Amino acid sequence: MAPPMDPRTDRPDEPGLAVQAGGRDGSGRVPVGAAPAAGGPMRLPLVGSRTGSHSHMGGLAAILVDGDRAEVAPAALHAKSRVEQGVRWVDDPAQVPAGRQYWVVWIAQGGAGGRGIRGAVASPMWIDRQAMVGYKHLAGHVNDMSRAMKGVVDLSGLTAAQRRAVGEAIRARAPQVWAATDPAIRAQLGGEAADAAADPGDGA
Repeated sequence: MAPPMDPRTDRPDEPGLAVQAGGRDGSGRVPVGAAPAAGGPMRLPLVGSRTGSHSHMGGLAAILVDGDRAEVAPAALHAKSRVEQGVRWVDDPAQVPAGRQYWVVWIAQGGAGGRGIRGAVASPMWIDRQAMVGYKHLAGHVNDMSRAMKGVVDLSGLTAAQRRAVGEAIRARAPQVWAATDPAIRAQLGGEAADAAADPGDGA
């Protein structure tokens, strides 16, 4: 079956910039249940500059969700994540009948004294890697980036396992960012499960 049309029609803001980032194992992927690495930066790999024409996008990062795995992939803001590179994008989802669904979760940092996460919004896309063709609602993706920057948390399209994987990817890459994030936001990212995976002996 062809993927459903994205019903979002909000007028998008201007798109931002992105930089490539790797992961602790070279791929950036963090499977569900993986223990995060010790230590870590105070910030996720962020996109854009706080000056110039894209200053409103400064502080935005991206996480790619593939099945129940998640990886930090800010190149997704350029549509150049590992699954998007070389893909021909089409306007009709019916042209991607064998597409696999992926999600990009836009992460805005700046809560809790400027260190925690303040927004997180998930955007879907469908890609047939064999045919190298894909569909996504581009205006919806850009609008979702703006929503995340405004402090919206909307992960309603993700499964519990996917939300947990996103939380674990953040915790693995930038544990101090995770620690500085409001507990209500951590809870939406499978916070208790992510914390338990990080500290399996805690409370024993």
